[in-house]
Amino acid sequence: MRILLLGDYGAVASGGISRTVTLIADALRKDHEVKVISVLPDGSAKVITADASRVQEALLPPRKRFLCNIPFLKKFVPIAFPLFAADKKRLGEEIRTFSPDIIDCHRPFYAGIALCQPYPKVFSVHGIFDKEIDYGSLPFRILYYPHKNHFRKALAAFPALITPSAYVTSMMRVSMPGQVFEIPPPVSDIFFTGRRKRVPGQLLCVSRVIQQKLPLEFFRNIAGVLRRDEGLRLHIIGPKTSRTHLRDIRSFVDQQGIAEQVIFHGSLGDEDLKERYAQCEMLIHPSQHETFGLVNAEAMAGGSPVVTMDTEGVAKEITSGENGIVCSTYPELALQVEKLHQDESLQRSVGLNGKKLAWKWKCSATMKLRIKAYEQIIAKQKVLGRENRYEDYYENRSA
Repeated sequence: MRILLLGDYGAVASGGISRTVTLIADALRKDHEVKVISVLPDGSAKVITADASRVQEALLPPRKRFLCNIPFLKKFVPIAFPLFAADKKRLGEEIRTFSPDIIDCHRPFYAGIALCQPYPKVFSVHGIFDKEIDYGSLPFRILYYPHKNHFRKALAAFPALITPSAYVTSMMRVSMPGQVFEIPPPVSDIFFTGRRKRVPGQLLCVSRVIQQKLPLEFFRNIAGVLRRDEGLRLHIIGPKTSRTHLRDIRSFVDQQGIAEQVIFHGSLGDEDLKERYAQCEMLIHPSQHETFGLVNAEAMAGGSPVVTMDTEGVAKEITSGENGIVCSTYPELALQVEKLHQDESLQRSVGLNGKKLAWKWKCSATMKLRIKAYEQIIAKQKVLGRENRYEDYYENRSA
């Protein structure tokens, strides 16, 4: 099968769309021919063609180079800018030359490119935009409001969707009359290998540094746990996406006298991340909102116990106290972290049971589900003649 993925690929990331797209592409190319088109922040496009034996990469320059030198556009139109500056004609030629059996679109701003192509297509939903913007600052919410509307209209134009969890599926079925397939993001096989190398006192967070994922309320509650045990170290791995939020966290931990116990590492590759999972006493996931929670699944795959907030996806699959610990509030989260830290036998039992649960998210299992969904989507859209819904999309945009 020839599969075209439209989405961010190749960046080292902790969770997020780019991580999922990269995992999907790398897994699919073992048995299929895959092309990935990623529009970069300056409007250029990275085009990767890969199968089991080769990987070819090309870079298409932006159509409107002069726009790349306008900082105002980059700062205040962060989502719309890259595609506006991209050479969409060249991108269309790349797609038609490849002639995919199916197009799998992973971001709303690729919708126009996908929908004007005469091939079966599906949109992979990674988040609920309405929820994502609720956790940002007021300027962020104002800025991203138009993109929320674009997200809704793009989804309405696609004849099929893939969702990561039951929560997203239920949200999509309200307004989506077409095919909806629930397929979790893949957990790389690498996280199922190796053995635990527990280092006492090592606590781990794997997350982008933004308010939604690492809220200050979490630090206000975990500070007491760290002060009571000076041997504890909280290691935070992930891109420092929000410099403002990072500054706020560092200011707070300085005031609390725990700056030496909270360590930021930035992003790590999978091998290094696997080692961090193996060494930690537990993974703490304090995110306010998740549609799946891939880092929880990755930690569980290696046998690390997980303490998470009660979000969607993986957290809903956990039986709290048995194969993970799910908390409703940040005071409860801090209490459970301290309790688990003091009980090594509970760490072992929760970690082992969590690993059994994680097998259902292994890459090979989720790819079988994805290929089966692709086959059904291709068959139905060719029968119904719904491969091209370009006019529907632009009618929705103007509505």
